[in-house]
This record gives sequence, C-alpha cells and structure tokens, in this order.
Amino acid sequence: MFIGAGLTYQAARKSLCDSCSTTSGFDVGALLPSIPARTGLTFRLRAPFWLIPGDLLLAALPLAIASPPTLEKMAITAVNGGLIPWQTGLATPVGRLQFVLGREVGVTFFGYVGGEDLSLFPGIYQGEVLALYPVAMRSIDVEVPVLEIRPFRDFGHRQTTALFLQFGVGADIPTSLSIYFQFDPPAPSGWYPVTGETSYYAYVKIAFDWRSYL
Repeated sequence: MFIGAGLTYQAARKSLCDSCSTTSGFDVGALLPSIPARTGLTFRLRAPFWLIPGDLLLAALPLAIASPPTLEKMAITAVNGGLIPWQTGLATPVGRLQFVLGREVGVTFFGYVGGEDLSLFPGIYQGEVLALYPVAMRSIDVEVPVLEIRPFRDFGHRQTTALFLQFGVGADIPTSLSIYFQFDPPAPSGWYPVTGETSYYAYVKIAFDWRSYL
C-alpha cells in the first residue's frame, strides 16, 4: 500500500470533431488538438481492502487502539485477496495476474496550477469559413486500475527486476469550461461558461522496475 503525489505532464490530444469539416471536405479539426499539452498535480492511493474499498483505512485507527490483533488479521486477509478472495494473485503462463479494482485510484488536477489550460477550438461558419475560439478549461482526471500482470520478477542478492503491466479505465471530468466570444457592440465580449462532457477512456501502463541494494 502507498500514497503518493507528483507532477504529471500530458501531451496534446488529436482533435476528433465530426462537425469540423467544410463543404469541400477539409477537416479543420485535425489541425488543432482537442486538449492542449498540460501539466497537473497527481495524487495516488493504493490500499488493499478487507470487504469493500477503503474499509481497512477506516478501521485502522479504531482497531489499532481497541484490538491490534483484529487489525492484523484484517490486514493479512486484505493483502491476500480480501474476505471474498477474488483479488488473490494468480500464477498463470503469462505471469502473476491480479484483479485490483477498488485497490488503487489516481486523481490528477489539470488547470489548477498556473491558471486554466488554454487552447483554440475550431468552428465552421456557413460551411466554409473557419473560426477559432479560445477555450479555457479545468478538469479532474480519475484513473482506476482494473487488472495487473507481472510477466516476470527476478531476485538476486543485491538487485531485483520486474516487468509490470496495468490495465484500467478512467474519466476526464471538466470542472470549469468557458469560451471567449468577440461580439460587436453593444453585446459584451468576454468569457462565457459552457457545459463540457466527461471523456471516458481505457489505458495500458507498462513499467520496468530495477532496484539495486547497497
């Protein structure tokens, strides 16, 4: 189990805009990213659970005071897969496989440090004229691992190596979204809030871990 914090850099995402093609077939949406390159603060928590996610964290302090042996038994059961052992690590031909849904969550806050993330959003007017609208946004990206596979893990007297694959799902939730409109007087120009849609995705994370002990 662990808790961590860090800084995340995310590359720009290519725009997928079905309504951004002109009557001549030119896709102006492909010229600009739908989400710009951005930096965010990341917080991550991983903790095994006894029956439901988070129960060991809630029970830790009361049981540590009232009944440490009970807490120890719950912790051992949680680490070994839980009271209903559907999260027990399994040895398979492709490596150690483990379902980890509910054991880990990562949250990244984009646009909360150094101001909102800014980008240009393409629009079509009367079929041909391209309009670019400045967009400012903040969002919270929630990442939930589902399955982990460790194809191999090698131990030595002074070093260890391991390959790690993690499959999961996530959601990028816009918390603040506004577009700048330039109007002719008397209509005031400025930033106007709009409603954004949550973006759902699946991911695969690959990591190689090597440690040397002195």
